[in-house]
Amino acid sequence: MRFLIRTIKIGKFKFSFKNLQEFILLYLGIYLFGGYKFKSKKENPFIVDCGSHVGMSILSFKKQYPKSKIIGFEPNPETFKILEKNVEQNSLDNIELVNAAVSNREGEIDFYINTKNTWSWGDSLLKTWFVKDKFRKVRVKAVTLSRHLNRSVDLLKLNIEGSETLVMKEIEGKLRNVKEIYLHYHGKSSNPDNNLKEIFRILDRNSYTYTIKQLRSFGIPRLVTKLTIDKREPYFLFIRAKRK
Repeated sequence: MRFLIRTIKIGKFKFSFKNLQEFILLYLGIYLFGGYKFKSKKENPFIVDCGSHVGMSILSFKKQYPKSKIIGFEPNPETFKILEKNVEQNSLDNIELVNAAVSNREGEIDFYINTKNTWSWGDSLLKTWFVKDKFRKVRVKAVTLSRHLNRSVDLLKLNIEGSETLVMKEIEGKLRNVKEIYLHYHGKSSNPDNNLKEIFRILDRNSYTYTIKQLRSFGIPRLVTKLTIDKREPYFLFIRAKRK
């Protein structure tokens, strides 16, 4: 599928994207509302970014910590090209980009790409995440995330469109190496395997404290508790977890 890539410069960074409305929402959430701000005692933290999309998160991390080392995973081959462009045109170093989905197994896997509009977010390993017949299926590379967590990780970001529980179970044995997690939870009854309670159990077992914010209708995220989560579907949570 051919699409037009636009590029604009804001501050010292150039941003390339294919949908202006999507870019504006991402920019507001990440840069103005500080969605990915975090504190590290190091000037060169190691960051693992799963669901790098077009690279807005990576540019945000590099703005905060220019000497950071980042590995970014993005399975959509079309989106991955924009991600590469955003890294290259801003001359960012110490970044490894992997055109693959993180999963609980290695090999090839079905991946479903949104065709409802020209937006490039929302692609998923799960067909049930989509409106009926509003997707196309491709085969992509799948990797296990645990093999990338054998060293100290200052921040792990998971924004993987409904596969959060699957991956958290796969990496639980390596969470001792992960200081902080930013996890986007995607809630939908058609995906019962993405079990929010199990995610909380994994975090509790591994000595994390966490806060929960809920995003509804592209508004400003609000703090909630486990008891006050609004589960009208689909619902989206941003969980920030830090080891005690």
